[in-house]
Parts: sequence; C-alpha cells; structure tokens
Amino acid sequence: MFVRWGSTAVVAVGILGAFACGGSTNGQEATNPPSSDEASAGTSCESLSESASTEVSSAIAAHQACTVDDDCTQVELVASCFDHCSRIVAKDGVAEVSAAKDRVNAAQCKRFLAQGCKFDVPPCSPPMPAKCKAGVCG
Repeated sequence: MFVRWGSTAVVAVGILGAFACGGSTNGQEATNPPSSDEASAGTSCESLSESASTEVSSAIAAHQACTVDDDCTQVELVASCFDHCSRIVAKDGVAEVSAAKDRVNAAQCKRFLAQGCKFDVPPCSPPMPAKCKAGVCG
C-alpha cells in the first residue's frame, strides 16, 4: 500500500499478511487455529485428533489375546478426525473398537470438524493376514 505524505511516498507493509498464511506439515491444524485458551484446554486440532486416536488404539490394545489365527481379524484404525490405516485385533474386541470409534466421532471428532480442522489420509499398505503369534494377534 502506498501512502502519500507531502511529496514522499511511503510504502507500508502489513504485518497481518505474515500471520494470514499459517500451514501445517501434518494436516491437523485448524484453518483458523484455536485461541490459546482453547489450545490449553486440549481443544487444538492436534490434541483432539490424538486423543481420539489414543482412545481407539487403547480399545484395540485391550483385545489382543488369541489362541489360533482365526481368533484375529483386521479393523480400521480410523474415525472422522484421524486415519491410521488398519490394525489386527481379537475378534472378541471388534464390538469394543466399534464402540470406541462411535464415542470419539461423537466427542473429539465432532469438535475437530466443528473447528474446521483437517487431517491427511495416509497411503495405506494392503493389510497383512491376521495371525496369532505367541498368544497375541498381530
């Protein structure tokens, strides 16, 4: 922007332009980042996504015991605010994993999406066959 002051032209550079272009390398930042109060309360895009992912991952981790390969199956480690491809879980834990996904979609992910947050969908390798190895699905 040019401002005339007498016969001298003064070039003013807006500081706001430096703040208008914020980016994220992991895709989990809000379009308009939360205020410092929101971030400290655990409502930043990244903290909401991590909290949701941890809750679903914990449900998977709690259901790993097996005796034979047929005790295990693939589940997607995915909700509406994160995507970590798939994991192997004991078949008796599939309902709990599904319930955990429902909980995080209704809580953390709902807030994540309401804040305009985005996340990157990773390229996922084809899943390996579900196996029982030494009493643990893997």
